[in-house]
Amino acid sequence: MGLASLNEVSKEHPFFNNVDDFIEVKKLANKFSASVMASWSIEVCETIFTFFYSCSGPLSLVSAQQTGKYWVLSGSPAPSSYIDWLGGFDVALRDENGDMIDYLTVNNVTPQYEQCNYSYPITAFGSNSTRRTARSPDGIGEWNVPPGNSEPPTEGEDNASDPPPADAPSLQFQSDIVMGQGETAQVTLLLSQSYGQDVTINLTTVNGTAVGAVDYIEYVGSVVIPAGQTQVSVSVSSLLTGNMVDTYFFLAIESAINADVADQVAKITIVQHAMADHFSIQHSGMGVNCEPSLITIKAMDASRNIKTNYLGSIQLTTSTQNGDWSLISGNGSFTVGQADSGSAQYTFSAADFGEVQLNLSNTHVEAVNINVMDQYGVTETSSQALPQDDLDLNFQQASFKFLYDDGQTLIQTYPELTAYKPLNTDSGIDPILLRVITTDQNTGECVNAFNGNQSVDLAIECVNPNTCDATAASPFLINQNSINENSGSVSAYTTLSLSFDANGTVRLPNIIYQDAGRVRLHAHKVVGGSTIMGISNYLDFFPAGFCLSTNDLNSQCVGQGDVQLSSCSVFKKAGENFSPEVSAQGWQVNNDLDYCDNQAPLLSFNHPLDIQPILQAPAGGSSGYLTQNQLNLTNGASNSSLSWSEVGVIKIQMGGNDYLDNTLPSNLSDNIGRWVPAAFQVKKVTDGEFDSSHNGYTYIGEQTQTGEGTIRYLIPPQFEFSAVNSFSVPDVIQNYVGSFFRNPLLTLDMVSENLGLDGINELDITPQFYTPDYLYNTSTDQYLVSLNTQDHVYFVRDSQSQVAPFIQQTPINLIGIKDSDDISGGQLTFTPLGKELRYGRLSIDNAFGPETQVLQQTLKTEYFDGDAFVVNNLDDMTPVDAGKIINLAVSDVGDISDPLSVNDTAASGVLYDQGSVQGGSWQFQWQAPIGGRYGAITFEYDAPSWLQYNWDESADALQENPQATVTFGQYRRHDKIIYWKEIVK
Repeated sequence: MGLASLNEVSKEHPFFNNVDDFIEVKKLANKFSASVMASWSIEVCETIFTFFYSCSGPLSLVSAQQTGKYWVLSGSPAPSSYIDWLGGFDVALRDENGDMIDYLTVNNVTPQYEQCNYSYPITAFGSNSTRRTARSPDGIGEWNVPPGNSEPPTEGEDNASDPPPADAPSLQFQSDIVMGQGETAQVTLLLSQSYGQDVTINLTTVNGTAVGAVDYIEYVGSVVIPAGQTQVSVSVSSLLTGNMVDTYFFLAIESAINADVADQVAKITIVQHAMADHFSIQHSGMGVNCEPSLITIKAMDASRNIKTNYLGSIQLTTSTQNGDWSLISGNGSFTVGQADSGSAQYTFSAADFGEVQLNLSNTHVEAVNINVMDQYGVTETSSQALPQDDLDLNFQQASFKFLYDDGQTLIQTYPELTAYKPLNTDSGIDPILLRVITTDQNTGECVNAFNGNQSVDLAIECVNPNTCDATAASPFLINQNSINENSGSVSAYTTLSLSFDANGTVRLPNIIYQDAGRVRLHAHKVVGGSTIMGISNYLDFFPAGFCLSTNDLNSQCVGQGDVQLSSCSVFKKAGENFSPEVSAQGWQVNNDLDYCDNQAPLLSFNHPLDIQPILQAPAGGSSGYLTQNQLNLTNGASNSSLSWSEVGVIKIQMGGNDYLDNTLPSNLSDNIGRWVPAAFQVKKVTDGEFDSSHNGYTYIGEQTQTGEGTIRYLIPPQFEFSAVNSFSVPDVIQNYVGSFFRNPLLTLDMVSENLGLDGINELDITPQFYTPDYLYNTSTDQYLVSLNTQDHVYFVRDSQSQVAPFIQQTPINLIGIKDSDDISGGQLTFTPLGKELRYGRLSIDNAFGPETQVLQQTLKTEYFDGDAFVVNNLDDMTPVDAGKIINLAVSDVGDISDPLSVNDTAASGVLYDQGSVQGGSWQFQWQAPIGGRYGAITFEYDAPSWLQYNWDESADALQENPQATVTFGQYRRHDKIIYWKEIVK
């Protein structure tokens, strides 16, 4: 695909020609005029008897009907007679030079095929029923419109979509893009005017010589220009391939809603190296005819940082076409132009890191503007360039030169300097020298202009910022003399008496700049009616460090290590705002550890400052993030509102970002914290399941010997618990661990949903909850909380609880979580699966028998089935003990002369004295009374409370032990027999 394409082919009848048969070409981009397109041609060739071809010859687009973006070539015999759906044909679109632009083959017929550097041929298929084929999406897609006659031709129109509204604005790309390998560029789409509705644009990348996923990251998606706006940008990224040739691909508009597409594709060229946004040309501004001037050329990106991977070639020229170039430092290829032509060429090397230093010599007294242009047309005035990137260089016969003593040689460039720090602090020498030279008229060599004591006018020019701070009384000092500062043009000087040596050089003593920024020194002196001037290269003064303080309560957290730092008072909740005051500070001492006790802020520091959190505790935790990663300092200070996303204690690192083509120093604040979670969030994992104390059921009121409920968890309810911050979309806290974990307590409640005897009120329950188990998941930063397996509950046994068996329904409500820092949150309801509850009792059958034999008696566990009590034949677990037969009393003494006593007999188990009921019953027996005595004894069985019963049916409904009678020597009489007598034979 290029900037135009074959778009549609139509023939009304497979065997007959028609003047309305046509081939349509679509113009995809507004990069060329209609007159250029009119010089193109179409040629159609059909197959005859498989091996022979008949061709139309070039058919000029001059005769095509033009409808906006569409050019429709129709007619008979050509092109109609050559469109052969049955046998096959091909179509070639060529430019005015005969070069192929687009190509279509039908049924793989290829008499015109030419090998190109991207995917030819594009194929469509025909048959005796075919009438048309077309691209879909329109202009850029494959030939996806299927063969057949079901769809009418769309000459001069979009192949697929409905036309835009009549008042829709036109849509086009702002420009083609050139980008380097491994870079991201913004492609902008523009509307001709704003529109009252959203404009939706469907986009896709299309291969050219660059291949998707190999040379660039493919893009398929939609963007929206909101109603009332006129543009939107899309990011496209190339891949770092190492290709030694430039390649290209397209970003294409597949369709647009509420816009008329005027420009369908943008060509994106990937050059073999990184692209510069602009160039920056740096020099002192003043040159002298007798010696070269240092010129530094930097390839810059759009953020005004040096493009360290730039490898392009630049052409150097001067506005006067005078001067000679020479290379000082650079590892690339340098070519000098003709003598005194002001021209040269340089190709950057990877070892240059985007910067080269050159000398420019010029014997002419004149102002020179230096021009730089690379092979892609990027210059010192392109895109994000500033006026300071393209200043004039004035050559004079005589000049002051500012030099810097780096300890080895005198240079014209200066290292990074520090605000408030005397320049002679570290080396013990005054590093900046002022030299005065003039051009010998006979030899052209540099000679000293003068020596000895001289009055010289000195001034400071503020470059960045270009307005000097008016509140500073004496920011630039030379030997305690305040030097006048100038914003813009230099007019105010300070006159100093300087002693020049025999070489015309003097060291400027005790220089201190009590501010930050980029400045230049100017020197000025009138000698014999002539003015000698000089300008230094840039002097860049950096802050020594940065101070961060805050008046927020409990901000300071003194100590080291998790144990100490976790004991600090609560400062803020994660995500809660705090108000740090950040200031740029000047030098006070070397290796300063506290910049907050230094001088006032550096008032000319108006620059963004990078900040990031540095975690101090918990060890190994997450540093999280601040809601801003950069603060904008104005007049050397910033009062901002920040939030931190995490829990713990941090320091904030300040600095380290670019400033004046270099890097700011960085330092840490004091400890700030302790941060705590903003809230807790919970998510249910499982409702859990209750266990039963028996085989699938539990008695109402059943408890352990220690009074605990016998209903516990078979599967404890579980939930996920997260500490979160207070952002609108909360983040899960990662640092709520170790000593920063504050043992949250759960508030739990259990309610009964089982109705009592009256059918209105729920049965009462008595739950008991213990501390849950917490298991931290390091991959999700969440705690899995399991309710304690020792939790228990029992249903209260009262007058309402004699109901038919039911399935336990006792939801557990998590009312909230609160830790020792008073952080809370989280509500859930668990509905554990329940087992059956039965209202039970113990009963004992009366026993009768001869006083001479052992009498057996039966104890039974029963439950209420809704109508009556029935034996609980599932009960194999209720414990029994013959020792619990209590309160024996003689109810019938028998023979008064030899009365029955409770001590005459004793009870014991038939099979065992202690154990459990089996099938809901237990057999116990009485020994025959001593001495053959007879009579009756009543007794109770000491039953557990949940198996007692209101046996006397009293109004107080007090629960009582079961009672029974054992009778020795008597039998039950028949109801119809009035008298019984025992006859002994």
